[in-house]
Amino acid sequence: MTSSSSSDTLRRPTVVVTGANGFVGTQVCHALATRGADVRAVVRRAGSAPTHPDVTEVVGDFADASFAA
Repeated sequence: MTSSSSSDTLRRPTVVVTGANGFVGTQVCHALATRGADVRAVVRRAGSAPTHPDVTEVVGDFADASFAA
């Protein structure tokens, strides 16, 4: 019989949201963060990601191969 550690059962999912500074993206970021996810908000302009304690802004463009790698 195996037992899982409490850290495995309490792990928060990490979710990447593209277009996070748009109307829908902002709502999605807030909804995911409110439900317990760690959110990575991908935006093209620094300072434009939704503000929430569990939302981390990531500036980049998926058209740039080095960013998407």
